[in-house]
Amino acid sequence: MRWKTVVVGALAFLATHAVVRGAWSWLDSGRGHPAWFLNAGSGVAVTASLLFMTAALRSAAVAADRRAAVQQGIDLALGAAVAMAVVLFAIGAGTLFPIAIVLGAVVIAAATVAGALAGWACRALTGSTD
Repeated sequence: MRWKTVVVGALAFLATHAVVRGAWSWLDSGRGHPAWFLNAGSGVAVTASLLFMTAALRSAAVAADRRAAVQQGIDLALGAAVAMAVVLFAIGAGTLFPIAIVLGAVVIAAATVAGALAGWACRALTGSTD
């Protein structure tokens, strides 16, 4: 595990949560739900997209092969999931928090691993080895 990548994952989730909070009135479409990415499909899409892009950029910069790219995605997901749990408990977890943590972790892991593989593939296709 690379701690820098875990920290990048945590910071990426926190930045993404800030974006979701800032755009919540638009993302929630006036339904009045609390600002949490799993409370609206558009919030899930924004969060997954931003984490995908973070993972792709990170992997394109540092992953040497496919295995390293997957490890980058997992490390990013771990950091993002820890930050997600902290934010969830800070805003009020509610009684269904285990489900929120599992669903959020699935969204995060899918986005970061897919993004890391996409970043590695782009680097491999362009022949960039720097």
